Amino acid sequence: MKNLFQRVAVALVLVPLLVLLLLKGAPWAMLVLVLSVMLLAYSEYLSMMLPRKGPRVLSWIARISGIFLILDFYLSAQGAASGISPGDLLALLFLAILMISISRRSRQESEQLPDIPALLPVLAGLVYIPYLLGYVVLLRSLPGGGRLVLFILGFTWAVDIFAYAVGKTIGKVKLAPALSPSKTKEGAVGGLAGGVVWTLLFHQMLLPGVALGDLLAISVLMSGTGQVGDLCESAFKRYAGVKDSGHLIPGHGGFLDKIDSLLFNAPVFYLFLVYWEGFSLKIWT
Repeated sequence: MKNLFQRVAVALVLVPLLVLLLLKGAPWAMLVLVLSVMLLAYSEYLSMMLPRKGPRVLSWIARISGIFLILDFYLSAQGAASGISPGDLLALLFLAILMISISRRSRQESEQLPDIPALLPVLAGLVYIPYLLGYVVLLRSLPGGGRLVLFILGFTWAVDIFAYAVGKTIGKVKLAPALSPSKTKEGAVGGLAGGVVWTLLFHQMLLPGVALGDLLAISVLMSGTGQVGDLCESAFKRYAGVKDSGHLIPGHGGFLDKIDSLLFNAPVFYLFLVYWEGFSLKIWT
């Protein structure tokens, strides 16, 4: 009961502020928000995947590279037609070379830094969190971007809420017990229903220019991709032996817990709008 009260209290405070920021906030405020969430979520990921006695310089290099990736998405949104730019690949290559160089130098100086295989989780995390979260920046840069981001956030949370409620109420058949023993197939179907309900309720308010049939089709797809994102984070937590990625949000766990589905849904939604619906980038409308 205490956990439920915390969840509701946090939602009542944060959701109105988020809606106000998306619909009325200045561009720089949105960019700062994305950067902040990225840093917090990526820090949680690094805490799970890196040895606790590992080198601090490694995690800081990773965080700084994540910041550059998000900023690169912002710059791409001002003149490119896609979020996949040479700057993204250059940042990834730079990070790989730099960390490999540090690793080799550390062995020469007999310092305790991880070898090259130990760097792979950091590189994977750079793509998993900063890169995928960058598509939220691109969504915000499309015409009516504030409403688009609001739609995908609400959609993702609706899927999570319905999946949790149905799974707790009638869930019996395990969905992926090796990754998340609490998730059920009934819950997955409930999540799909939640996404459809959100789409039907807010189609005209947030995306009136998109055909309802197209939006329902992509909603069904995103209901699946979002839940795959949830299972992906569950695999990381199972590897690290933790229940939540963090404890910064009372009653909700960590920031990565709240955006794990969004990380998979944002790119799908962006690609749908740009390459199927014909949306074009427009600087921070």
